[in-house]
Amino acid sequence: MLWLGVIGCLLFPKNRTLVALVLILPPLAGNVLLLKLSTDAGWGMIGASWLASCITAVWSILLSLTASNVKGNTKRAIVNAMFFIGYCAGCIGAPQLWTEKPRYVNGVVTAIVTWCLLFVVIVAYRLLCSRDNAQRASVDVDAQISGQAHQEVTLDTVGAPESDLTDREDKHFRYSI
Repeated sequence: MLWLGVIGCLLFPKNRTLVALVLILPPLAGNVLLLKLSTDAGWGMIGASWLASCITAVWSILLSLTASNVKGNTKRAIVNAMFFIGYCAGCIGAPQLWTEKPRYVNGVVTAIVTWCLLFVVIVAYRLLCSRDNAQRASVDVDAQISGQAHQEVTLDTVGAPESDLTDREDKHFRYSI
């Protein structure tokens, strides 16, 4: 699945959120199958558990979005730390839900709910970023019409911008969606 994510991002370079939304579907389907298939379904249960465990591609895309869309050294460090703390808390807490043999209903239902919530959050994130990009583009057009030039960006010795503006402060920043 990871390679499908890579290929999807290469084929649709400005649509990583859409690729992530598509990649949510296999683990979601796998969890639904785990809930609905008979326990003696054999290879059906094995295939469902394989599908349910295909999470790497989605998380890789989400990590790349935080790397692309969070500007400012301190802010990026805090956002990445919060992302990993949330991930670790989930890794610690989630196994406590997988205790009811043989169906593990609490764990499977929780997985289905969290995949659905992630789908909604990614859609909302895409809409917010698209709206912010459109607002910033209209401000840029207004600035060009009024004759105001873009401010020059000075680079330090390693080629990084000297200013440490966040994505909210830098009005020329565009969110990757």
